[in-house]
Amino acid sequence: MKTKFFFIIPLIVLAFNALSQNFEELEFQWKADLHHVNNSGYYNIMLTESILGLMNENQSDIRIFSDKGEEVPYIFETKKITEEKKFWNPLKILEKEYNKRRSYTRLVLQNPDKKQIRKLLFKIRNADVSKWMKISGSDSGDNWYVIKEKYYYKSIPSDQNLHEIRVIDLPLTNYEYFEIIIHDYFEDPIQIDKVYYVDYLKEMGDYMRINDFTFQQKDSIENKTSYIHIYFDTTRVVDKVGFSFSGADMYHRKADIFIPRTEFYKKKKEVRLVPLKSFYISSYSGNTCNLNSVRSNELILAVQNNDDKPLVLDSVKLFCLKRILTADLNKDRGYALYFGNSKVIKPQYDLIHFRDSITKPLETIVPLEAFRYVDKQTEESNSTMLIIWLALGFIGVLLLFMSSKMLS
Repeated sequence: MKTKFFFIIPLIVLAFNALSQNFEELEFQWKADLHHVNNSGYYNIMLTESILGLMNENQSDIRIFSDKGEEVPYIFETKKITEEKKFWNPLKILEKEYNKRRSYTRLVLQNPDKKQIRKLLFKIRNADVSKWMKISGSDSGDNWYVIKEKYYYKSIPSDQNLHEIRVIDLPLTNYEYFEIIIHDYFEDPIQIDKVYYVDYLKEMGDYMRINDFTFQQKDSIENKTSYIHIYFDTTRVVDKVGFSFSGADMYHRKADIFIPRTEFYKKKKEVRLVPLKSFYISSYSGNTCNLNSVRSNELILAVQNNDDKPLVLDSVKLFCLKRILTADLNKDRGYALYFGNSKVIKPQYDLIHFRDSITKPLETIVPLEAFRYVDKQTEESNSTMLIIWLALGFIGVLLLFMSSKMLS
C-alpha cells in the first residue's frame, strides 16, 4: 500500500506544475501581432504610443514569440540623441554712455568672430520701469543699419535675484558691431551689466506625435493661476510637451507641470499632485519642455499669472520618443509581441553585444493593434483549469481513501 501511496506523489507534483504553467501563459496581459515579413533578416519594430502605455513602468516586460512558441532575442533602443542645449556667450561692451541732454543710453557691442546671432540676452539691474529700445548693426562701426526698429521693454523685477534676465529675439544676423539705443525720455537710465548672445547646439531626439488627448483650461482668480488639464484615454508615455498661447503680445510667466497620484490615507481616497518640472512660458521662446518619460493618463500645467490677465491656451503638442526593437525575423514564421506584466525583469540576450554588426539599413514594421491577451485565452484556459482541478480533486479523494485504509 505504501508503494502505491508514493506512486501518487509524482502525479500531484505534475498537476501543480501544469497549474503553475497555466498561470505562466497568462502572465502577459496584452498581445500585438506583427505583419508577416517578405524576407528573412533583421527588422526594426516600432513600438506605438498605445503599446508603450500598456507596458510596465520600466519597459522591461516586452517579449517577441514566434507562432512556434520560440522566444526571439531583440535589441531595445530609445531614439534619443541629446536634448537641445543653450550656451550664453558674452559680447564685449566697447562703449556705454548716457546722454542726459538728448535723453538716451547708448551701448556698442562687439561680435569679433561674426557669429550668427538670433537672440541677445541682457543682464539688467532690477528696476520697475518701461522704455523703448532700438538695435542696429554694423560691420565697420561707423555706418549703422537697423535690425530691430522698436522694442518695448517693460521690466519684470525679481524678488529673489538682483538682476532681471531679458532675451530679445532678432532676425538672424552676423554684424561685427551692435548698437543699442535706449530712449530714456528725460528719466534716469537702466543699468545693463552684461550682454550675451545665445548659441544653440541642437541635438534632438526622434519623436512621434501623441494625438489622442483633450485639454481643458480653468482660471483661478483667487490663486492668480491658470490650470490646464490634459487628459488621455489611457496611460501614455510623454517625453516632450509644447504649448501655444494667445491673449498678450508680451508675457513671461512661471509654469509647473504635475501629474495626479491617487493615494489612500486613513482609508480615504486622496489625489496628490506630484511636481515634474518648472519652467517659464514666454512670448520670446518656443514654450516647450522636455520630460523624462512620464507615464500618466493626465498632465496638469499650472501657469502663474500674478496680476496679469490669464493667457488663453490655443494648442498643445505632445511627443513621445521613438522606441525600437531590432530582431531577426524569419519569413516562414508568424510573430507577436507580448507585454503587460509588472513582475518580469528586462531580458538578457547575447544580441546586445553585436549591435555594431547590424549595419545594413533595416526596414521598419509597425505592430497591429494590441488586444487583451487574457480575454482571448479565457475560454481555453477555463477548460484546461477545469481538467486540472478535477484531476487534483480525484487525486485528493484517492489519497483520503488510501490513508483511511492504511490507518485501519
